[in-house]
Amino acid sequence: MNKMQVGFSEPLNDGNTENTTLGCRHTNPDICGSNGIPGKCVFISEDCICG
Repeated sequence: MNKMQVGFSEPLNDGNTENTTLGCRHTNPDICGSNGIPGKCVFISEDCICG
C-alpha cells in the first residue's frame, strides 16, 4: 500500500486541481470515506492521484 501523504494546507503541485491531487491531503486518512476505493484513493492507485 502506498503511504503518500501531503499536508492539508500545502500548496497544490503541478497538475493538481481542486478535485484531484498528487498524494493524500486528508487530515486523518484512516477515516476518509474514500480510503481504499479503487479509482479514488491515492493509497491504492499506481499514479498516486487522489480522486
